[in-house]
Amino acid sequence: MYARCSTEEQTEGYSLDAQRRAFEEYCRRQSWEIAEEYVEEQGVSGRSTDRPKFKGMMAAARAGFFDVVVVHKLDRFSRSLKDTLNHIGRLYDWGVSFVSVQEQFDFTTPHGRLQMHILAAIAQWYSDNLGQEIEKGLAERARQGYWLGDLATGYCRGLCASCRDECPRARGEDLGNGRIAIPHPQDSQAIRLVFEMYSTGNHTYETIATTLNSRGYTTNRKQGRRLWTVEALKNTLSNPFYTGKVRYKRELYPGRHQALIDQETFDRCQDVRRLHSRRPRTYVPKFRTYIFSGMLHCQGCGERMKADFCSGHKYYRCAAHKSAIDCPAPQTRVREDALEGQIGPVIRNLRLPPAWQDRVVDLLSRQDEREKTLREQKRLREKLRRLKRSYHEVEISEAEYRKEKMATDRKLASLHVPEQTRLAEAASLLETLATAWDHASTEERRDMIRLVFDRICCDPADKRLVALQPKPQFVVLFRQVAILQEKEGLFPPYVRRDENPGIGV
Repeated sequence: MYARCSTEEQTEGYSLDAQRRAFEEYCRRQSWEIAEEYVEEQGVSGRSTDRPKFKGMMAAARAGFFDVVVVHKLDRFSRSLKDTLNHIGRLYDWGVSFVSVQEQFDFTTPHGRLQMHILAAIAQWYSDNLGQEIEKGLAERARQGYWLGDLATGYCRGLCASCRDECPRARGEDLGNGRIAIPHPQDSQAIRLVFEMYSTGNHTYETIATTLNSRGYTTNRKQGRRLWTVEALKNTLSNPFYTGKVRYKRELYPGRHQALIDQETFDRCQDVRRLHSRRPRTYVPKFRTYIFSGMLHCQGCGERMKADFCSGHKYYRCAAHKSAIDCPAPQTRVREDALEGQIGPVIRNLRLPPAWQDRVVDLLSRQDEREKTLREQKRLREKLRRLKRSYHEVEISEAEYRKEKMATDRKLASLHVPEQTRLAEAASLLETLATAWDHASTEERRDMIRLVFDRICCDPADKRLVALQPKPQFVVLFRQVAILQEKEGLFPPYVRRDENPGIGV
């Protein structure tokens, strides 16, 4: 069973509980056993298939872990016609049926396939139309002078009575209606200080961020209060909202909110930014591959560790100082070859779990059934070819031809060839992963790490790896590695946690 629900659809009968009830009632009537539930968290869009539970469901379908995928409606599966056709086609190739409880169609029949195309087209039309309506709404909102997206730091909604922020006006009398942005008493001071300091041309992003953080100023984001960083300053200094304007698709409209910065100061800051961005163009950097690029995090502050090359060696160093963030860990370099020597034993100890081995053996034992099905497919295709020739040579009537063809097509569509060969290849790859690692190039090792892990945590002081976070589908593999220990809370709170736990090294 696959379920998905966006936040705004809760009131439209698409709640996850409502979908579950429909699933269970349908499966009860069909006398089907529910093998697994794949339920996306609220707020996941159906316009893309980049969804964790959706990917897990498709992987399990390819491995043959269930026979039917059941959804409440087709648009719960996807709102994209292309994605719907592609993924239902894959399910069909893997011998997995597809059922929509509300529409109730069988895509294996000609009528069902026609119905599927119509419903998928409607789902995509709804999604495309919704996107156009949202775009029109945003454009009109900008023309009327209201802000778009998240409210920029320096402003608030003026709903002081219900505010829980650290502000002297909090829980006081409302100063606005929530529709027009008003200057925040503290954050607006920080914004003015940012533009004043930068407009002189005597300060860098790092020195301004350090000044703001030392004075207790913070940014106000959707995720909560955060320290000022270089990226936050870049976004602030390029935002014309502070001059009293609203920007939408490179167009500027007069805003209803009060300007914090005059246009002259804003323009002067843009000139300074262009001046500081000039770099010599004669130097062409040499491309190097770093195995842990984008994956390594500092244990002290949670920031990514940036790759560097010095004196013939590859290094990683915490990038907290570039973002003006305090890091308790020493700002020392860690050599890549030392970390590579620590991750190697982990990869070499990965083994296929026994449960998977039993599944592979069971599927391979059905090889005779697979060959028999392939022979039957070949026979039916040959029958269709002869029927067509007989009809063209007027040996049979059109009515007889259509009747025989329809019956043969139905038999051909009902044949499902197990994909145990691919599963066996995958199992063989996992069993020989140690050999693959030992003989892999630098680029291949980098790709292998990105395939298996979400993030890796390093202690710069001891120059060692302290925690690994494998992707959800690989957690079961790491539980078989004797040199690792599974623990909760290994990753600090400033690193976003996924559902899968960390693995201690």
